[in-house]
Amino acid sequence: MAILGSHGTIEYIEETVFGTFPTNPTMLWIGIVQKAEIRSRHKIQDYRGLKAVTATNHLQITGSVKTGNDLELNLEYMPQTWTFFKYAMALNAGATLTDTLDSLAFGVESTDGTPKFLKLSGGKIGDIDVSIAEDSIAKVTAKIPLAEMYLATNDPWTTTYVGTGAHAADPASAALGYNDITVLTVGGVTFNATDLKFGVHNNLKAIKDPANTTLTNIVDLVPQSRTITLSMKARRSAMNLFAVEHFGYGANTVILTISGTTFTFTGCKMPEEVYNLMDEGVSEMDINFTGITDLAIT
Repeated sequence: MAILGSHGTIEYIEETVFGTFPTNPTMLWIGIVQKAEIRSRHKIQDYRGLKAVTATNHLQITGSVKTGNDLELNLEYMPQTWTFFKYAMALNAGATLTDTLDSLAFGVESTDGTPKFLKLSGGKIGDIDVSIAEDSIAKVTAKIPLAEMYLATNDPWTTTYVGTGAHAADPASAALGYNDITVLTVGGVTFNATDLKFGVHNNLKAIKDPANTTLTNIVDLVPQSRTITLSMKARRSAMNLFAVEHFGYGANTVILTISGTTFTFTGCKMPEEVYNLMDEGVSEMDINFTGITDLAIT
């Protein structure tokens, strides 16, 4: 496991061929990354059997072999745009859902002393979640399974991976957050809420080929299903509105606009609402939408 420190940079690029790091890429900016964790885990299988007559330690295992390898990138960042988020739901970071996803390659540079570089490829976003607390900057977490981590005798490499391309440019814009929310409606009715959370969860199936030379033998990551989540705490003023929607159990459209980008959640249903009535503080409802059938980001 490796964790990128304050002297590091991580950036990404779409792949043309799954698992192949592009040549001379112009890398793209993720956001204000606070943590990047690269986790490699061997799959180990111990085995036992009857030993030779002359053998000792008959109670011990006969041997142990590596049978596979898992590779994953975990990110925590503050968004400046929503481009990277959209790779979890659409080809080419598009505005509407697609059943297939682009594979991504990641470049890592550590600038503590002599610059060192690392390449990761064959990644697709499995899970990505956004949380926006009241009066706070939005936080995004993402889990990205990968096919390959490029190794060399002088690993990490001392030669940049961009070639004649370019590293990602920081847009230098402020991180987005609660104060950037300009529209929040359900069924066309405006309401107040805090602690907003939403995410996209792709059930990715790793397709493996033992003859493949990548670290994990993965030749593709195929989405099997997708779940879109949305929850929040609604203020007391919205209690009657959500009571009607809950007991009617109809499908609603929730619209959330953050600094000019609009998230449209379709088919939102409320199987449960929880009222929090307190002797001190503001009364709230916990709202967890289910049955979301579509998400568009425009």
